[in-house]
Amino acid sequence: MKIWELEGANKDFENKIKTLTNNENNMKKRVTNLEDDLDTLRSDFDDYSHY
Repeated sequence: MKIWELEGANKDFENKIKTLTNNENNMKKRVTNLEDDLDTLRSDFDDYSHY
């Protein structure tokens, strides 16, 4: 394997890691939003359960 092939493979690998990191961060944001929505639903349920 030639050095420029290794450099290209390394760049592809770095890009895949960046993509995975971005995906992980997006999933964490989605989980946080879902947790916030769940908290809101619980609060709303508590408010209405007294009727």
